[in-house]
Amino acid sequence: DVRKKLEEAAENKAKVETENAVIDKVIENAEFDLPDAMVETQIDNSVRDFAQRLSYQGMNLDMYMQYTGMTMDALRAQFAEQAKKQLSGSLVLEAIQKAEGIEAGPEEVELELVDMSKKYNMELDKLKELLGDAEKESIKKDLEIQGLFFRLQKSARRGSGGSGTMELTLEAVALFALKLVHETDDGSPLL
Repeated sequence: DVRKKLEEAAENKAKVETENAVIDKVIENAEFDLPDAMVETQIDNSVRDFAQRLSYQGMNLDMYMQYTGMTMDALRAQFAEQAKKQLSGSLVLEAIQKAEGIEAGPEEVELELVDMSKKYNMELDKLKELLGDAEKESIKKDLEIQGLFFRLQKSARRGSGGSGTMELTLEAVALFALKLVHETDDGSPLL
C-alpha cells in the first residue's frame, strides 16, 4: 500500500513537471502583452496567499517585513515575475482550450467526484455537500486542463508524422501548442 502510494506520487510529480515544462516552453515562444491591471491583481493574490501561509506559522505580513527589512514594494516586486508567468500560462492554456473546444461535461465532473469520494472514503452525497460551487468549478477546470494536455500530446504525436510509437518530445508538444495559440481555423490570432 505504501509502495503504491509512493509510485502514484512519483507518477503525479512527473506528470506535473512535464505539464509545467510544456507551459514554460509555450510561454517562452508566445508573444503577447499582459495588461498591467491583470498583473497587479495577480500580485495582490500572491501577496494575500503569502500572508495566509505566514499566518499558519503564527506570523503576519507586517512582522515578516519588519524581520526581513523588506518593504511592501520590494515584496510585490518579488512576486511580479511569478505573477506574469502564471498569467501567461493561464492565457495560453485558455486559448488552446478554446481553440480545441475542450470542455468537461457534468458526467466527467460526476465521475471525478465519485473517484474523490472513494479516495477519501466518504459518501458521494456528503462530499457534494462539502464542496461549494467554486470547488466544483475548480474540479471542472482541472479536468479540462487534463483533457487539454492529453489532446496536445496526442496531436503532437500525430503532427510529428509519427505513428504514435515515437518518443514524444517537449518541443513537439510546445510547437503544436504554439500553433494553436497563434492561429484559429480562419488564421486569426487567438492572443
